[in-house]
Amino acid sequence: MLQAQHLSSQHAVKVSTQDTDKLKVINVQDDIQETLALIEILQKHTCENKWTLLLAPDAVPSKTLLESLSIDHSKLLIIRQRHLINIEYVVNSALKNGNFGAVVSWTNMLDEVTLSSLYANQTEFNGYFYHFAASKGVTANPTLC
Repeated sequence: MLQAQHLSSQHAVKVSTQDTDKLKVINVQDDIQETLALIEILQKHTCENKWTLLLAPDAVPSKTLLESLSIDHSKLLIIRQRHLINIEYVVNSALKNGNFGAVVSWTNMLDEVTLSSLYANQTEFNGYFYHFAASKGVTANPTLC
């Protein structure tokens, strides 16, 4: 089984800044946690001169909220679910070409095999990959299911 960095807590989500793992799985229990984690990711990567790619997001914070948090919304690229044919190709291409500082995907977008493949190839990434996963309860170090 793949071990990845999992993050979860009650409305307080901390996205790690370790550079050793460029693939991070973030467990969230509700929309509030998801939004807080997404904002933290966007804040972390907004100062880079690179794009942040959101793949079929459940929801995106408003432009007003992003501006109030000093997040440059002009560096966000959103691809909706209906436009995604091969998500693994999109993720790999975005992370390897150097133009994206972060790529974010949501629950049920990727299976364990795809996540394992991405995890194995993360040394080739020029950016970070974040995957939101629905939490099935708070555990210290769960494995991907």
